[in-house]
Amino acid sequence: MTLLKTPAFRVLLVVIALFFTATWHVLAQGNNPYCDQLGVCTNQTEKVEEQDPGVAAVMVKNAIAAFTNVLKIANDSINSIRSNSTLLQYGQRLTVMLTGIVILWGIGKNIALKQSLPQLLGDLVFPLIIASFVLGAGLEKLPGVIESSVTKIAGIFGAGTTSSLETSLATNLLEAAARVWNAERASSGVLEMATSPLMTVALLILRIAVILLILVAAGLGVAAILVAKFQLALAIALAPLLIPWIVFKPTEFLFSGWLSFFLKAGFGLVGVFAVSAVVVQGSQNMSNLITTVKADSSGVMTLGVMAAMSIIFTYLMLKGSDIGEGIISGNATGIGQLSSVAKGAAAMSPVRMASATAGLAGSAAKMGGAGLAGKLMKGRELSGAGKQLAQKAFGNGTASRAVFEKTRTAAPPKVDKQ
Repeated sequence: MTLLKTPAFRVLLVVIALFFTATWHVLAQGNNPYCDQLGVCTNQTEKVEEQDPGVAAVMVKNAIAAFTNVLKIANDSINSIRSNSTLLQYGQRLTVMLTGIVILWGIGKNIALKQSLPQLLGDLVFPLIIASFVLGAGLEKLPGVIESSVTKIAGIFGAGTTSSLETSLATNLLEAAARVWNAERASSGVLEMATSPLMTVALLILRIAVILLILVAAGLGVAAILVAKFQLALAIALAPLLIPWIVFKPTEFLFSGWLSFFLKAGFGLVGVFAVSAVVVQGSQNMSNLITTVKADSSGVMTLGVMAAMSIIFTYLMLKGSDIGEGIISGNATGIGQLSSVAKGAAAMSPVRMASATAGLAGSAAKMGGAGLAGKLMKGRELSGAGKQLAQKAFGNGTASRAVFEKTRTAAPPKVDKQ
């Protein structure tokens, strides 16, 4: 305590305070290029804000370039399973074999049923036409025709070429996320942020949430597109082994399953990009709307609603492939999974209460039944004992009466006369 009162220590404290003040002033000048030598700094918020989007644009451009390279590797790996000459040869042999089986089956059926030659030709015309189509163009052309048709339908929504579907989606959503992060705010909002740290933190958290949800939607969209493209490539690769089964009537279901799988994968791709078009447009609109957000309660509400819309966009992207497949199967999708979860959670408490009540009632019934059974057993035992006593008493009375009757009816004893 005596050291704090000395003049030398007080001078040292003043020197330390001046040192930190000068250091802070130098750092402030270094961070703000619009401060002169006298330390007078002008408000150049607009100029500083103009430089940030350029840096962000370079970062986004680099991210998109790296992402494109990764997607190129993924697409090359997927496309490597498309064409296989060995499978094509197997498909041709399988078609010839099935055609021979159909001809022999038709001849044997005609002989067994004693049908005429025109009937035999009528039974073989359609399978032979199908076999000719499969050998001529079906194995090589049919998968490509289906894929190109699906790709053109997807291109209506701005998809571009097949190889650029996921790249276009990722580019648009990454740019929207960058605009959300680098959106300019009004000068009044900046001043309010300086005086409202809690509001600043809330706005920052909501802004980050919106960006993360946009990025999650982009990831889900890219993953769904890659899965759909892999399914298309797999269907094309297995086409030579599954298309020939259409020639033989009993095995036609294999071709039907392949065609259904192929169409569902293709229209799943269409559904994903149709949903992604909506998500991209909504994200761009939100990035434009965020430029008017101020650091007050209305800004927090606006960003909260934007975060909720981002959740909806993410859910739509998650259901995109199901929506596309529903076009083929005829099953429309919805929020049934979410509503079922909510209903299950809401109904859990009444069910538990009912089960608990039923358990208590069952326990009470068991206890009551056990008590009643015990009483009945005791009553039965008592009644049995009473019966035994009555029978014993009745038996004793009967024996006494029998003795009495016997003595009464017996002949009197003889008396000797003297």
